[in-house]
Amino acid sequence: MAPRSMQVLLRRFVEQRTREQLAELYGVSPELGDLLVWRAARSFEAALTHTPEPSPLPSAQELELARALAASSSPPLIALSELREPLEAALERAALEAESSPKRAQEEWLRRVAIGLVLAVAAYFYWRENYGPKERKPNEPRPAPVQKAPPSP
Repeated sequence: MAPRSMQVLLRRFVEQRTREQLAELYGVSPELGDLLVWRAARSFEAALTHTPEPSPLPSAQELELARALAASSSPPLIALSELREPLEAALERAALEAESSPKRAQEEWLRRVAIGLVLAVAAYFYWRENYGPKERKPNEPRPAPVQKAPPSP
């Protein structure tokens, strides 16, 4: 499943947010929020049955089916809602394992090194532009020496 589809289902059925709260979270109308949930539910059911995701339907038909889903949930989504507490615990454990994994530590270290390199290069270019040696352009003529006028008697 796509990560966004999974997030929509988790927020709607595991976190038990209302359709209005979900719509506000995603910055859409409640009807479009229902459509997000419906599309995510289709992806979820396809993943459960190990079938490819169905192709999109015409917009009017999708909206009608989304309204029907908002009125009543499908059996897999009801089961998802009923398993809320074990799912939350499993997701929490998975997040903790991911944070403490060696790969995560390596990624964090590499990010810090990359940020340090970017800062060093930026500092070098700033220094060179403002305080470094001033170079003449190859075709730029030398400035003419200023001649002093003889003192007037």
